[in-house]
Amino acid sequence: SVLSVETRKAAETALSKDVFDLVFLSSHLSDGEGKDVLKYLNDLPAVTIKPLVVIVSGFNSVPSAVEAIKAGAFDYILKPFSLQEIEGVLKKAEAYRQLKEVNQFFSVHKDADTELLGESDAIQRIRELIRKVAPTAATVLITGENGTGKSTLLEAIAVASGFNAEGGTKNFDFSTNATHSELYRHLTLSRRAYARDGFFLRAESLYNVATNIDELDAAPSFGRPLIDSYGGVSLHRQSHGESFLAVVQNRFGGNGLYILDEPEAALSPMRILTLIAAIHRLVRQNSQFIIATHSPMLMAIPDAQILELSEAGIRRVDYRDTAHFQTMKYFLNNPEGVLNELLRT
Repeated sequence: SVLSVETRKAAETALSKDVFDLVFLSSHLSDGEGKDVLKYLNDLPAVTIKPLVVIVSGFNSVPSAVEAIKAGAFDYILKPFSLQEIEGVLKKAEAYRQLKEVNQFFSVHKDADTELLGESDAIQRIRELIRKVAPTAATVLITGENGTGKSTLLEAIAVASGFNAEGGTKNFDFSTNATHSELYRHLTLSRRAYARDGFFLRAESLYNVATNIDELDAAPSFGRPLIDSYGGVSLHRQSHGESFLAVVQNRFGGNGLYILDEPEAALSPMRILTLIAAIHRLVRQNSQFIIATHSPMLMAIPDAQILELSEAGIRRVDYRDTAHFQTMKYFLNNPEGVLNELLRT
């Protein structure tokens, strides 16, 4: 059933009496703010069955939507929105509910440890740095300038972990062009526990993954279509950013190792915030992320461990001390001045 109310008071009254699966919540109500209703839900006892909350926001209230996601909202949509966007949110919410139930059923809370071994001095240094962060459940972010080897290292870890070099789960075995590095042959990964789920997601080859999914579904099969695990809509029928988030929000089930290569290449700043919220939820479900990125926004993920690669070597840093954050801050503090200096002839 569907219930519609117009005020904060009416919303809180309804939520106190009935159980709802999904709430579309306006960021501004006649007698208060949507975030107040969200806080009301968060303050309910932990045993209470709480709905997923989708913030409905106008373009002039994007900051409110961001704050709501930080406060625990499942997603947001901006007005004016289409029926297709509503359908997309409903599919994501249903998929998330199902994955959450599966995750709770298979929940195993064990500490994970990962050690990277190799022969050369460079690999030994990498091993020592990763060893520092491996005993934790922290998200590991690898950053650095173009050409420093971020993606090469990430790819080697992924392939050594059993993932397809072009992306996907460990069950994907397609190859469009075998150009990946041989570094993985010199690495050995040791673990105290194995992840129940996993995915190697790289923005540059998501097209190839999408093609392979469509090809597999086109072949005769007695099972459910593979695309059902990705939201039910061909990734090729979505934008680059939409398809990227569809993989994260529908296929990532928790209790997993997720390796992402420069995800910001597919996403707008607002959708990067959506990704951060999804990462946060999955980390709370006993997952770990290893991400190669240039994005200062992703580097700000709480409790993340950041490894910065440069000509001077590899060091663990706070995100505020990375060259990417410093450069972006310098530009945004005075864009006109920076451009005048840069373009001056």
